[in-house]
Amino acid sequence: MAKHRPEGLDEIFIEAGSRFPDLGLRSVWQRIDLLLFLAWRDIKVRYQQTFFGVIWALFQPVIMVAIFWIVFGRFVRVDTGAVPYPVFGLAGLILWNLFIQPVVAASSSLHNHREMIGKIYFPRMLLPISAVATSCIDFMIALALLAVLLAIFVPSPGVELLWAIPAIFFTLMAATGLGCALAALNVMFRDLRQLVPIIAQVGLLATPVAYPALRGGDLVSLLYYLNPMAGQVTLFRAALLGTAFPPPLALTISCISAMAMFLGGLLLFRFLERRLADML
Repeated sequence: MAKHRPEGLDEIFIEAGSRFPDLGLRSVWQRIDLLLFLAWRDIKVRYQQTFFGVIWALFQPVIMVAIFWIVFGRFVRVDTGAVPYPVFGLAGLILWNLFIQPVVAASSSLHNHREMIGKIYFPRMLLPISAVATSCIDFMIALALLAVLLAIFVPSPGVELLWAIPAIFFTLMAATGLGCALAALNVMFRDLRQLVPIIAQVGLLATPVAYPALRGGDLVSLLYYLNPMAGQVTLFRAALLGTAFPPPLALTISCISAMAMFLGGLLLFRFLERRLADML
């Protein structure tokens, strides 16, 4: 005969704690519908009532490549081999934008949605991560333009084209980690929002976007690849344009740096998450 639990008594489940810290990704996955809604809303707001629509996603990289072409292609005369400099610069710039645009947007995402955070509960990490998802749309639009230029100026790539996939993957990891960290820190230290554009400009100059990456095997060159985007931009460009691949050790350092940025950013966000609603 089955035994009935007495009324008024609650069941208590005891689960063993995980040996690994909770990054919050499970709760994000459980609310993937809200993540997609936030990303789609940002896309609609960005292009709503604009005459040129998604063409604006091409305006910024085209203008930047034109400036790079004048400075580095005409005056400095950077050696890009057989690849025309506009194609060389665009290949690096669109991957850099895939990193820096969501970082800048994510840094102010919590502050911009402070009313929403104060009214309802949802995983706060959805807000900076939605900025990363939104940037993927601009990346694909710019990538379509690059594909047209590749078909005209660059021989068809072979299987090395597959190396673009890990370059994009590690770029998104680094952007997610840094974006989450800056989003949480921006709530606690309001001066940080003034520093984010400066960080973006310095990062652009410290990343081989407008010029080829360092190729030496000395300590300085290896330290250069502590910048996670140094290896990813070089790898992405090599996969699409047939330029030189980054040295294996340098690429490994860059990938480890991207993973460290991802894990560190999410852990910092989780550590500060409970204080965010009270400080907004």
